Amino acid sequence: MVNQKLFTMKQPELGKKISEMRKAKGLTQEELVELCNLNVRTIQRIEAGEVTPRSYTIKALFEALGVGEDGIMPSKDFPRIARREMKWMILSFVAGIIYFVLGFLELPLDIKMLTGTGDPNNWKLVYSIVKILSFVSCVVFISGFLTISKYEDNSILGIATWVFIIGSGILSIFDISLSYSESFSHQLYSVAKLGTGGLLYLLLGFSFLKFESPWKSYLGFLGIIGMITGVLLLTIVGAVGAIFLMALFEIGLLYCLLTYIKKPGRTSSPDSTFTAELQS
Repeated sequence: MVNQKLFTMKQPELGKKISEMRKAKGLTQEELVELCNLNVRTIQRIEAGEVTPRSYTIKALFEALGVGEDGIMPSKDFPRIARREMKWMILSFVAGIIYFVLGFLELPLDIKMLTGTGDPNNWKLVYSIVKILSFVSCVVFISGFLTISKYEDNSILGIATWVFIIGSGILSIFDISLSYSESFSHQLYSVAKLGTGGLLYLLLGFSFLKFESPWKSYLGFLGIIGMITGVLLLTIVGAVGAIFLMALFEIGLLYCLLTYIKKPGRTSSPDSTFTAELQS
């Protein structure tokens, strides 16, 4: 429930308040429209103070902006994600499944590359193809959390996601390039690769501890798993145990995406009559 004081605000203060909160959330007017299914012109006229909306229109706007009972703090409900971004999150979930499955093919090939074993005529081309597919699916998968970071106001998650994508890309390039070379130190690169991977998982896991969400305890637990994975990779000797936790962490990320997908934004307006009146 939104604080009743917000319902008594008069124009143009009400419009300014809505505009300020929308900009604070990093939303355009078009994105806000998708969250509460009002007309763009309606939002424009309300923010400009040209019209006074009805109470249930105000409530729909404030709920879409994630306003709590005090009118300032974000609510503990799941955010209303715009429909076009929801489609990308669904694609991210599908890519995550592909990425998880590819991991079972990628792991033994990684071991061949890091140990310098295997027939170079039979596996390097396959390794390159698997690496490229794995990286592309990883980017689409992890990028779904950029949307979540935006709607949950978790800037650390956004930074960690970009770092993870960039770091994974760099490692993939080195993996493919070095698989065709015989002149590098396999042991030294193994240490560098595991250490870099450890830092990426450590940062991504830490970002999940910064959530303010209805299921904060679950996300915190998921973050701890990610951080432990990172620490084990950094120790090098714990890499074998990290593989199991890494798989568990990725399953947790998939479940996280699925949960947000199952909590879509409003699909019908509570104030279609008022919108029609403004359009006439």
